[in-house]
Amino acid sequence: MLCDKSVSDLLPVRTLGPVPHDTVPVITVAHNEVTRLRDFVRHYRAIGVRRFIVVDHCSTDATSAFLLSQPDVDLYRTEAHRARAAGGQMWATGLARKFAMERWALRVDADELLVYDGIDRYSLSDLAALIERRNETRLYAPMIDMYPRGPILDACIEPDTKLVDVAPYFDPFFAEGRTYYERSQLASCAGLLNHRRSRIFSGAAFQNEDGTPVGFNMGKFPLAKWNDKTAYCCIHCPHPFDENPTYQLAALLHFKFLGNFEAYNRSVLQLGQAFMGGAQQAGYVDTIEREPTLSLYHKNSCVYEGPHSLIREGFIQALAWS
Repeated sequence: MLCDKSVSDLLPVRTLGPVPHDTVPVITVAHNEVTRLRDFVRHYRAIGVRRFIVVDHCSTDATSAFLLSQPDVDLYRTEAHRARAAGGQMWATGLARKFAMERWALRVDADELLVYDGIDRYSLSDLAALIERRNETRLYAPMIDMYPRGPILDACIEPDTKLVDVAPYFDPFFAEGRTYYERSQLASCAGLLNHRRSRIFSGAAFQNEDGTPVGFNMGKFPLAKWNDKTAYCCIHCPHPFDENPTYQLAALLHFKFLGNFEAYNRSVLQLGQAFMGGAQQAGYVDTIEREPTLSLYHKNSCVYEGPHSLIREGFIQALAWS
C-alpha cells in the first residue's frame, strides 16, 4: 500500500516502542502548532490517552521542542511535500498501519478536540468499546468551528490556557432565517456543510464556479478500528465507504480562529504545499488583512459549556452508556 511506503518520508526523532494495549493512540500531523499543542495533549490525556504519534511537518516554531519535552510522544519530522501525501493523510495512515492494526486509533489535527456525551466520566477507550458493542468500526464526529467573542487576532493563547476558554462560541444550525450548518448526504458518506465561512471570507476557495458560496464539508471520521482495508487518504470519507456511519455521536471542536490565524495561514502559504495551491489560506489572509478586527461573534452565537451544549443544538446525540 502507498501509505506504508509514505512512512519512508518520515525521520524518526524519538519512538517509544509498541503502544500499550490499554490506550487509544492519537495520531496527528502538525505544522507550527505549539500554541495549540499544550492544550491538545492536556485534553486527550484527561480522557485516558497515553500515547501520541506526531509528525512535525516543516515547523519553524517550538513544535518539536515542546513535543520532545513530553514523555508520551513519538515524534517524526519530514520536509516531504505534504500535498503529495494527500495533505499528510498518507503519513498518518502509514503510522496507523504500523502502530494500530486491529485496534482503535484517533486521527485528529492539532486544532481539533474530540468531545462526546459523558466525557467527564468515560475515557476514549470507553468510547471505542461502546462503538464496538454497536458492531461498528468508526465514529462520525464533524468539526464545529469555535471562535472568540472579540476580534480573532486578539484571541491569544497562554501556555496554561484552555482553547475553549479563549474561543468558546460556535454557530447554531439555523437562526433567524439563516443557515449556518446543514446536514448533507455526500456521494460516499454523510457530511455536515458549513455555510458561514463563505459568507465571511473571500477568494477562489470560497465560491463555486457558478459564483455560489461553497459549503465546507466539516464531516470527519477520526476514531476507527484499523484493519488491512482501512485507508484515510481523505479524512472526510475514509475507505471502505460502507464502514462510515451517518449519525453524530461526537464532535471535533475546531480551533482554527485564534490569535495566530493570520501568521499560521501565511506560513502554510509560504510552504507552497496546500490543497488548491493554498487558495483557502490566501482567502483567509486577504480577508484578515482588509479587516484586522474581524470577529465571527454574532447575536445568535452559542456558547460551549460542555457536550450538552452540542446535544441541545442538535449536533451530537446523547450516548447510552449503560
